[in-house]
Amino acid sequence: MTPVEVCDEVTAAGLRGRGGAGFPTGRKWRSALDQPRAHKYLICNADEGDPGALIERAVLESDPLRVIEGMLIAAYASGATKGYVYCRAEHPLAIERLREAIFQCRAAGPLGKDHLGTLVDFDITIKQGAGAFVCGEETAILTSIDPRGAHRAVHR
Repeated sequence: MTPVEVCDEVTAAGLRGRGGAGFPTGRKWRSALDQPRAHKYLICNADEGDPGALIERAVLESDPLRVIEGMLIAAYASGATKGYVYCRAEHPLAIERLREAIFQCRAAGPLGKDHLGTLVDFDITIKQGAGAFVCGEETAILTSIDPRGAHRAVHR
């Protein structure tokens, strides 16, 4: 499938973000794909700012490859070349397991340059956050990842 076909399929499936707005995922990916930028960034927000929310932590601890696979699909569909998983530093087991899964994927080929011979470059970095509730908001998480503000040029 082409990136456009992936976006259309996800839109037709009705997949929505898990945030409060429930924004349609296919529309978000297509919007990113349509941006004429050389570098696009994909962020998996596993910060869990809501009190008592442990879903992201549980997935990262039990099946981090599922997160990486989802990010690879999203990166392909949106044209992203760099991914970040934003996770609270107070979840060390989740971070350790994700770090190991990223290492394994780099060694096996799904992450890095020329992804499995497809000429697609995509890699993931873990960004440990300090547990700020505000990082559920788009510009706050971007500023936390890159306080120098490089993201501002991307969002114009």
